[in-house]
Parts: sequence; structure tokens; C-alpha cells
Amino acid sequence: MKTNPPNQYREKGPHMGPWDSTDADGMNGAFKIKLWPGSTACCIVSDGECLPEMGFERWEHVSVHMEDGKGKERTPSWGDMCLIKDIFWNEDEVVVQFHPQKKDYVNLHPHVLHLWRRVAGFPTPPKVCV
Repeated sequence: MKTNPPNQYREKGPHMGPWDSTDADGMNGAFKIKLWPGSTACCIVSDGECLPEMGFERWEHVSVHMEDGKGKERTPSWGDMCLIKDIFWNEDEVVVQFHPQKKDYVNLHPHVLHLWRRVAGFPTPPKVCV
């Protein structure tokens, strides 16, 4: 994950509840990023630093849903997710979207997609296959 957060897009203040953050929080917090005219990405970001303290391996994570500026939400497109990946991660980092087993689904928002990066790395398919 990049080390320079896009602080100009950081959402701050008590209205953010548990996602309230300051520039000192690095890549952790809520960000609203205008990707296209009339299309804003609403992101919750975690660099996964706290996970090892809880006994888990470290995963970086960005959740994303889109807003049109009039309060209408939509699910991000592939193009939206590619732009978000490039904002939060370096071009040489592998980031994935998972489709977990049905029994492990958690859906707290109908239009959110997630990007994940296992900090320890993980195998990828042969380049000819992707």
C-alpha cells in the first residue's frame, strides 16, 4: 500500500463515527474521491497494522461504493475499482477481489465491493492465464 495517503479526500469529523480519522492516521479512515463528473467513490481504508496485534496476519483493505452527488448510490464498475487500486496501491502490488463461500458472506451495504492485499504476498496464476 502506498505510504502517502490522499489526505485531500479524507472525511473528518465526529459525523464519521468509527471511521473518523486525521492525516496522522495514514491509510486508515474514510475517503471520498471524485473519479468522474457526477461520480464519487466512498472508501473505507485500512492498512491492516492492527491485525497482528489481534493474532491475525496483515491484510490491507479498501471498501468502495459510488455516489452520484444527489444521494443515489451504485456498485463500482471495473474501471472505478482500477482507479481506486491505483490511488491506494503501487502498480507492482497484487490486489484482489474475493468471492468467498456463501456461508461466509457478509453484506452490510448492497453496493460495496472490496479490494484486498495480503501483505505477506500470495501466488498468482501464470501471466498467460490472466
